[in-house]
Amino acid sequence: MPIDPKIVKLKAIVQHNGHGVRNAKAPKLGVHGDNVAVDQDLCIGCGSCKQVCPINVYDMIDVAGKQKSDPVRQKECIECRACEAVCPVKCILISPK
Repeated sequence: MPIDPKIVKLKAIVQHNGHGVRNAKAPKLGVHGDNVAVDQDLCIGCGSCKQVCPINVYDMIDVAGKQKSDPVRQKECIECRACEAVCPVKCILISPK
């Protein structure tokens, strides 16, 4: 199931690496990012988004022994949506700034 666009519109409940986190109630990791949103509960840590991003928006972080994509440089995103296109689980949503 792809990321729910309604979640991105929710108010961030906490900040992490310079971006908001939404819908993170234990045991959920939540949706990380603002205009570049990654549902870390859906993310399988394949790194496809990091590999395809021409701006290097993403870092892979360790969360409880699993790799997850984190949009640490989301403000630099050029909205090419390449990451959305390659994500096999559709856990990324790019919203206009």
